Amino acid sequence: ALLRADVRQIPIAERSCAAVLVLFTAFGYFPDQDNQHTLQGLLRLLKPQGWLVIDLPNPCHVRATLVKESQRAMADGSLLLESRWLHDAYVCKRSRWHNAEGWQEREERVRLYEASEMAQMVHDSGGVIGSIESSLRGPQYDDHRQVFWIQPQCAAT
Repeated sequence: ALLRADVRQIPIAERSCAAVLVLFTAFGYFPDQDNQHTLQGLLRLLKPQGWLVIDLPNPCHVRATLVKESQRAMADGSLLLESRWLHDAYVCKRSRWHNAEGWQEREERVRLYEASEMAQMVHDSGGVIGSIESSLRGPQYDDHRQVFWIQPQCAAT
């Protein structure tokens, strides 16, 4: 089943999922405490042998290849201007575009978690990392990602 909900308040019964997928950098948008709470909630959804897969950017790769400014044409012909910067452990992005209401702007930031930081957060949340891959396509690929395969602690004992 597919569910759309606020990940901080998931309306699903505990221990009801064989797998939970958090893909394409959909984790890390909240303060660390809320991210920790979110991780605990996701782990509570898993059946004892279930898997939580969290796909995050590789922080080293992001820092080395960050494109500070870009622009592109949108489908409606308008121009999207984006600027990116690093601030502490976050990568930040400001998007600006022009539409019928004039110039619009949105900012977002996502936490760049080092593997050791995620490992500690997973442990503190009652989980165990089975592996960390560099791609969703399989271990033979390196897409400069951190794909965490996580199980509840009860599954590892």
